[in-house]
Amino acid sequence: MGEGSGNNTHLGKFTIVIEICPDTPPGGTLTAANGDNIKVGFHYDEEGGLHATITGGTGRFINAEGEWALYGPTVLPNEQNQGGFFKHESDGWIKY
Repeated sequence: MGEGSGNNTHLGKFTIVIEICPDTPPGGTLTAANGDNIKVGFHYDEEGGLHATITGGTGRFINAEGEWALYGPTVLPNEQNQGGFFKHESDGWIKY
């Protein structure tokens, strides 16, 4: 499991929890400051690019649909050079 935070056009400031289980595809939940969330599933395309597809949501995102591609994943190590930060940009669409 991984956790993080960020800022997004539709969510504003958000937190994310990513779940990786051996028997299911990886997924995550992005939660806005007001508690509304978007559930996503992650998958790779034929060229190894990472994509997210909306699989559900709550609040204003209850009937949301959409998908996006993630670009430029970079791990920025912390001071102890263990783990660190994940930074990326994305491009896609969402309808809600």
